[in-house]
Amino acid sequence: VIARRSKHQYAALHVRSGFAFGESLLHACEIPALAATRGIAAVSLADPFSLVGAIEFVRAAKKAGIRALIGASIALDHACPWTSTKVNVGGELVLIVRSKHGYRELSSLISECHLGEPRQFPLCRWSMLEAHAQDLVCLTGGELGPINQLLMHDDFRAAESVLRRLIALFGVENIFVEIERSYSPWDRRINRRLAELADHCGVRCVAGGVATHAERSDYPAQDILVCSESLCTVDDILGRKPRRHESQPQVKL
Repeated sequence: VIARRSKHQYAALHVRSGFAFGESLLHACEIPALAATRGIAAVSLADPFSLVGAIEFVRAAKKAGIRALIGASIALDHACPWTSTKVNVGGELVLIVRSKHGYRELSSLISECHLGEPRQFPLCRWSMLEAHAQDLVCLTGGELGPINQLLMHDDFRAAESVLRRLIALFGVENIFVEIERSYSPWDRRINRRLAELADHCGVRCVAGGVATHAERSDYPAQDILVCSESLCTVDDILGRKPRRHESQPQVKL
């Protein structure tokens, strides 16, 4: 849900549009006007492995007087393949461009993630991320991110290893630990550890979480949309549609 006006300055940094097929009710061209009515000065469009909505999003943002941040979310093959952790998770990062060069880097990265994997199953390898990290801001992904998932398994050392690897790639000034209120049972514990980890590594925290619909009352429609994409019913906990191709690394999601 896109937050309403707050006394604290807020930017929506992890917003999906309808171009994230089966994941969002929000039209890319309508997001800026919606943000303006909520008193939000900046919005980042971060569809998975896609920049399709960028042009109409930017044009609408100019009309609404909103700062448009162009980005995308990418799923990693492994959270930390270079460590000895027994926790095998993937995880999502949000990448936001800082310049025209950053846009080219992100566009090239997305293309490689599609072309290097089976059709309809894009995936980012760490080697790809290393090759296209210039002029990009990286958010750790919130509850969907690799650091959160490792902390859920109480693997603080592996979570720190991932964060330090990201700092080495993007620079400490371009890394932000994304903290969200998902109201999961482990929510407060994980957020406390995230804040400790960010302070320990010298990076900043931002309020995050995926925004896929405008109002709480939109959730039932959002739920049906997700079910139709994942080939499951509302009562199913896990969908029948595989999230990864059989040839790709299988991880706990």
